[in-house]
Amino acid sequence: NYFNSGINMLPASCWERQYKLSLNLHDMAIKTAYCVGNFAQLCTLVSTVLSKGKTLEDILDAHNSQVRYLTSTGQCEGAISQCLVVLEELGEKLPEDLTDEIEVEYMHVKGLLATRTPNDILQLPFMGEDRKLAAMEFLSLIQAACSNTRPQLGVLAIIRMVKMTLEWGLCDVSAFSFAAYGGFLVSPVNQDFEGSYQYGKIGLKVLDKFSPKGQNRLVARVYNMVFGTINVFREP
Repeated sequence: NYFNSGINMLPASCWERQYKLSLNLHDMAIKTAYCVGNFAQLCTLVSTVLSKGKTLEDILDAHNSQVRYLTSTGQCEGAISQCLVVLEELGEKLPEDLTDEIEVEYMHVKGLLATRTPNDILQLPFMGEDRKLAAMEFLSLIQAACSNTRPQLGVLAIIRMVKMTLEWGLCDVSAFSFAAYGGFLVSPVNQDFEGSYQYGKIGLKVLDKFSPKGQNRLVARVYNMVFGTINVFREP
């Protein structure tokens, strides 16, 4: 209500005369609407931001919230489509021909990982490029949306996140990236239980690097992958 009250106090010309304030109020109202499950209001506010936002960076939060809403309400194809559009604009386009691309990117990432020890990975610098950080976020979102509908696309998103981490540095999403990569290795297609276990441990250690006072927004996803999918083969 506080954010909506602020929006209602804005003049008709707010997007021209008070752009930053208008954007911030709408972004916070969108996040609040998502948290309380007011999805009708969320969609209205997102539509406003997407039509009034001046740059891609200005509308990323609105896209993020809408993708989460679509995924949480079972509208996964809509979430995937939106993520694909955003990722292309961020320079991380995911191709249509998944079968060939998964093999190509997997072999590339496998080669990159073969030259690095776990300690090398943990000593990578922090990712500092804003667009790459945003791309990691949307790759994580699309992976969640793909889990039950388009698993191959989800696998490609995981491999791409690992690749970006090795090339651009660590961020909090990297913890989930390595845990999910471990989950991919333990799948029936690969059955690399030792490799899976090692990358699961890397995911946990990266999580610790980005967990002040033990708090991290990705703890549940990382723990679910490591302890629910990977470690059952080594530490049942």
